[in-house]
Amino acid sequence: MGIIYNFISNIWTVHRPEFEKEQAVENDKPMAALPTKNEIVEYSNTDLKTNDEALQIGVAIAESTYAVSGWDWYFLMATLFCVYYVFSMDNQLIAASFFYVFTGGVHSQRASDYSTASAMQLAIAGVSKLVVGKVSDIYGRFAASFIPLFFYCLGCLIMAVSQNPNMLLAGDAIYAVGNGSINMIMWIILADFLSSRFRALGYGIVSLPILITFATAPKIQNNLLVLESDGVSYKDRWRWTYGMFCIMIPFVMTPMMFIMWKLERKAKRSGIIPVHPYLRKGFFYSLKQFFLDADIIGMILILGGFLMLLLALTRGADATVGWSTGWIIALLTVGGVLLVATPFWEALGAPRPFMRRRWLNSDVVLTLLLIFLDFMTFSITFQMVFAWATYTMKIDPSKQNYYTFTDTATLTVFGVVMGFLVLITKRYKPWIVFGAAVRLLAVGLMIKYRNIGTTWVQAVWPQVLLGIGGACTGEVLSIPAQVTVRHQDVAMVTAAVLLFGSLGQSIGAATYAAIMNSEYPKKIQDLVPHLTKDQGLVKYNSLATIYLNGDADASGDTYVLAFNEAAAQALYCAIGICAVMFVLTFFLRDYVLTRSQNVVSDELPEKNPFRMGSDRTYEKAITKLADTDHAPSPPEYAEPSARVVEVNYPGDNAVHQA
Repeated sequence: MGIIYNFISNIWTVHRPEFEKEQAVENDKPMAALPTKNEIVEYSNTDLKTNDEALQIGVAIAESTYAVSGWDWYFLMATLFCVYYVFSMDNQLIAASFFYVFTGGVHSQRASDYSTASAMQLAIAGVSKLVVGKVSDIYGRFAASFIPLFFYCLGCLIMAVSQNPNMLLAGDAIYAVGNGSINMIMWIILADFLSSRFRALGYGIVSLPILITFATAPKIQNNLLVLESDGVSYKDRWRWTYGMFCIMIPFVMTPMMFIMWKLERKAKRSGIIPVHPYLRKGFFYSLKQFFLDADIIGMILILGGFLMLLLALTRGADATVGWSTGWIIALLTVGGVLLVATPFWEALGAPRPFMRRRWLNSDVVLTLLLIFLDFMTFSITFQMVFAWATYTMKIDPSKQNYYTFTDTATLTVFGVVMGFLVLITKRYKPWIVFGAAVRLLAVGLMIKYRNIGTTWVQAVWPQVLLGIGGACTGEVLSIPAQVTVRHQDVAMVTAAVLLFGSLGQSIGAATYAAIMNSEYPKKIQDLVPHLTKDQGLVKYNSLATIYLNGDADASGDTYVLAFNEAAAQALYCAIGICAVMFVLTFFLRDYVLTRSQNVVSDELPEKNPFRMGSDRTYEKAITKLADTDHAPSPPEYAEPSARVVEVNYPGDNAVHQA
């Protein structure tokens, strides 16, 4: 009963960090301390499963690089901004280019095959975040950055020179690893280098390039996807859509990686980072340890499970396949078994699991559920709006992106606004609840203003409100998961949040397709009774060619009216999900954010981002650790000792043991 009461009491309770006292003033923060070899699993006999103090050497490297950062901190933030600019342009250009090249005049594949390829990309991109998160914990953030750089360039290169659909798909699968890992690396670095109160603002500012690509990407797309004289086939200029990113991504990532390498080198010279234990042993020993550290079996289980599940959900929604098809049932069954087996392997079999039970607190679980539902809602509404703008508002396809990405542009602007509000109030929960309420209102307006005759004001405002709500549920929602776990768990928790977002997006797409395939034939039969269900489905699949002038059976407006009535069913599903989200947000713990990395420990006190060049927060910790801990020949430790940190409050010089 106590657990249930504590969970329910989160609705009205304001929580303070464990190391803080109620009378603490704004300037209070924990005394800086850096991890010793006792706490690093590679140098001691500690167990990642049972010891909450244990961390892997990559996390120790990340903490040390933050400790020695100075003016280079500003250059790192600038490079992250540049990386996100290219990343956001990629997300708009390559997705559109792949659709036109794969289904259009280059390879002319079926739309259902495109859906399968998209599901595969989502699954691979989602699970790759777990791999990169784990590698960053083992080797450090700089070493992990090579994964997205290599796979991204290789995938884009293969797609640029592809001669057939299979080659294009192979390149897309490899590209998915790189694309899915880039934002993962950026989000981990920001979590390392920004305290809990500044993090939402950092995410918002780094995302600002979307405002530029929102205006420029459609123009670039129109100049690269140029038709031949036959009006069907595309000129080879489309290859530069992929080719240019092979140049741009290394160009913007290299400065970021150089700064990370420089900081790691500076920390090693200061004597606060030990030599990586893999470098002290032979190749086969290092390979074995990497196999254990990376939890390869766990990664295979979750990748196989998600890939099978997403493929089944995507293809099962296709009316030509159906849910009763044998291989769809097999994929759902085997995929479900693999996903169910994953936590058992992590708890009982994995020597160094990527899923650690200690970080599965109520806030992390709720965040995973909320991010899943948020992306599911976004996927349903975005697909509906994309088609609705064409059929109902008769918008020019060349200008459609400006309308459909209004949501994203608004989200970007208000992401910065919400970041400032979180910084000023030191609270995140009220803004998440507010965002869920605004999303609920936005979907309600979409239901009301979906018919022929809707004005542009009525059409645009729901998109603006979706963006405002998304700024809270998207930009801010990752904060409760990150700040309620120890720093050694941040990378994997961030990867899990992004993975559940990918899963929610894919399931949302499958849900929308299933609803429309089921409802549209019924609605068109109500308006044109002589049509059979199969004929109604054919009309839906050819709606892009008949919505303007109609055909022998009905006028174009009749088909659009049927679409609007069927789309309403998808929106009813979305508003139901939004209502569930709104209720769940009340059960998040309402923590007061601190001047440290998280609210559950005294790790990584904040360095003032406005005077990084002169901040001396970690000066004593660096000197102490360099003098006593990282000697050339590390001693053997049996058990780790607790990290002792000093927290100074007005009139109180207490020493707290973490």
